[in-house]
Amino acid sequence: PVGAAHYLHEHIPGSKLEVTEEYGAPIHGESLYRKIEAFIEEATARSPP
Repeated sequence: PVGAAHYLHEHIPGSKLEVTEEYGAPIHGESLYRKIEAFIEEATARSPP
């Protein structure tokens, strides 16, 4: 599924490639996913309203 997603992303103009929690953790490892999630939460909290 990951290879197919990358292939389609490269061949469909304007497409977005998103990794959901369901698939991101097993593929990239639970700890990496938690680090990314913490970074997003921190960056969101710091951004101006």
